[in-house]
Amino acid sequence: MNKIRIILADDHVVVRQGLRSLIDQEPDMLVIGEAGDGLQLLEMVEQLRPDVVLMDIRMPNLNGIDAAEEIQQHFPATHVVILTMHADRAYVERAIQARVFGYVLKDEDISEICIAIRHALQGNLYLSEGILKKIQGSLSTGEIPVEKLLVLTFRERQVFQLVVEGKMNSEIAKILGISVRTVEGHRANMMSNLNLKTHVDLVRFALEHGIFIER
Repeated sequence: MNKIRIILADDHVVVRQGLRSLIDQEPDMLVIGEAGDGLQLLEMVEQLRPDVVLMDIRMPNLNGIDAAEEIQQHFPATHVVILTMHADRAYVERAIQARVFGYVLKDEDISEICIAIRHALQGNLYLSEGILKKIQGSLSTGEIPVEKLLVLTFRERQVFQLVVEGKMNSEIAKILGISVRTVEGHRANMMSNLNLKTHVDLVRFALEHGIFIER
């Protein structure tokens, strides 16, 4: 089995060591490098070409969001997951604009971090349970604004909600009792009808319209 190749970026050595110890216990993951600042991270990404970068927002020399933008522009096959203490909606929106693929809080369980990494590998954006709870005061409780989604069929709206909740295609298929291929078809139609191109665009749409559902 090919393991997910990961670079850790945080200016605290103890944090990196702790994360490395926990992540390397996962059978499908391997930490291949550590960086203590944003510029060092970019050099390592260029040399090692990891699948996923797990990094803090606040780092010396180059902050995590700016580093994420550079990675997206020059190394699009590498996907970024943010691991931070910052839970303000402004940070989350800025990170999404930088096209990160995950946003997790440092006080959450390692399982949330690993879920975010696996979603990132698939090109899916994942906002952890902790971050959704932190920002829910500035978002709606999850009622979908019907006027925005009337172009979708009932089944497409079901798929929409489950995608926003962070479910993978295989999970959605099991929940709805349909095939993965059928889910993929509904998902493609949904994206086309909403004029969205990527999963990140979909999550941004949900964030802008207060469609996040509490997990």
